[in-house]
Amino acid sequence: MAQQRLNDGDSDGARRYAVKALALDEACAPAYNALAILDLKEGKAGEAEVMVRALWEKAPEHFPLIIPML
Repeated sequence: MAQQRLNDGDSDGARRYAVKALALDEACAPAYNALAILDLKEGKAGEAEVMVRALWEKAPEHFPLIIPML
């Protein structure tokens, strides 16, 4: 849902869904990806880096999801 909200231009909704997803599953790669994209769009490179590193630590098998945006 976070990615769909992101695609629809609903940044607040995307962030809410991503945070909820991570509360349910701390290894939810699409949630980390959505949050990193949102942080970059908002000029928060440091926070985006935290999301990228968290994805690497929690779900390294899904790290390729984030490579296109790097």
